[in-house]
Amino acid sequence: MVRIADLDVGRPSWRERRLEEWLAALPYAEPARALQQLGHSLQALNATVIEPALRVALLGRYEDPIRELAMALRRPGVSGDQFVFLTLVNSEMAHGYEMAIVPEVRGEEVRRAVLGALIHVSEVVRCAYRAYLPVPPGLWRRIHQLFGGAGADPGPAILAAYKEIILLGLADPYALPSGALDPVAALISQYATLATLPAAEGFRIEPLADAPARLGGGALKAYYFDSRALVAEVGRLRTALRVRGALPPVWANRVLPDVAEQLLTALAASWLPEPHPRSARVRLSGERLVCEGFTALHAAVAETKRRYVDLDTVWQDPRGAVPVTHWRIRDAGRSGLWLSSGGTSFQGRAPRPGSLLGIREPGGRTPWQAARVRWLKRTRPREYAIGVEILGTAHSGVAGRGRAFPFAVILIEAVGGGSATLLAPPGQVLAGRSLRVESEGRSALHLPLARIDRIGGLDRFQLAGGVGGQLIDEGAHLGVEPPVGRENATAV
Repeated sequence: MVRIADLDVGRPSWRERRLEEWLAALPYAEPARALQQLGHSLQALNATVIEPALRVALLGRYEDPIRELAMALRRPGVSGDQFVFLTLVNSEMAHGYEMAIVPEVRGEEVRRAVLGALIHVSEVVRCAYRAYLPVPPGLWRRIHQLFGGAGADPGPAILAAYKEIILLGLADPYALPSGALDPVAALISQYATLATLPAAEGFRIEPLADAPARLGGGALKAYYFDSRALVAEVGRLRTALRVRGALPPVWANRVLPDVAEQLLTALAASWLPEPHPRSARVRLSGERLVCEGFTALHAAVAETKRRYVDLDTVWQDPRGAVPVTHWRIRDAGRSGLWLSSGGTSFQGRAPRPGSLLGIREPGGRTPWQAARVRWLKRTRPREYAIGVEILGTAHSGVAGRGRAFPFAVILIEAVGGGSATLLAPPGQVLAGRSLRVESEGRSALHLPLARIDRIGGLDRFQLAGGVGGQLIDEGAHLGVEPPVGRENATAV
């Protein structure tokens, strides 16, 4: 920790050397611990009265360590809880830079302070999106005010940083698949220059609004953000991907081609500055029945009496009662719902972000749909609101090599068509291996192409075919059984 006794105001170069030595000794192999120490150090620095220029210089020494630790947290297998420490550090960095924005500081020095504050407030927003949690109140207003405080000529760096966070906020981030935020941010960083700010029309940005931008016009003191040139480029990338299979260079080593096409389609719709029609299949009022977890959803959609081995719990009769809660619809989007427990008999713990849900209309007239919780907030002591992404219609299934070693899986028929996906217990299926799947009385050989992400602790695979009669690949038609690895036929 930087102690006040170590800060010699009369010798700023010595203070920077002491800070560099301390930063070099941080435990970088333990990102959470290192970020905690950085947070305490920044709090001590922000509590010390020093010259604004010196404050900006000292904060600049923290940039590289924070960037390195942030990259470490984005590696596979890192707990999402550790982003809390990254949020704390970025909040303190933004606060420190904002303390240096004072009337006596002008020119390039004030631009450095505004840029630093804007970048780190934006990182707090990104941390919220990565964890699928609501953005803290007032953050978007701070972002708009920081940009406005840079003057009529903010400079290319501040303008680029502002464009990038606005585009990310408009990208419908809570509907992005897990892990897709960083590739989308990389695409934005490469192509954000195509968006025009200020513009004559497009998305309306209100400096006092706590939101990234809005559709339409009419507000006083608003300026506009035109993203149509960016949407045209996204459309060109999508066309090139379909014809030649070429990924955008920034995605070449981090995104699968089918996932890239889905992301480009979603971004083109989100970034178009025109009203987006809501799905006609989703009612904006009424209730939904909700069951939580793999076992509950598999049992709810099961139509057979087959006994299966569920790897995360003891076996239960699928005919038994499935715990179901009632939620009310507050709003609906193109691919999800905003549900509230208010006005219902809901009791117990609310589902956590990232968990798997089953959702159905009351009365049993429609099939169960698989969904994922994107964000959760408590509106009152016993009232919750959740945002869920609808993945598709759920079908129960059994997978493995023959009947000797079955385990339960859930097949998901994608919303609006497209390839189906499969949810399987973690570690039971390897990408590129064939699997015998039985669903609703049909038996077929199927080839999972690749693992996409994890939902509620389960592995999700993109499948070669669909559900409902199309769950057969070429090998099954020829009567040839592709090799099945032992990892797909584990004795439980």
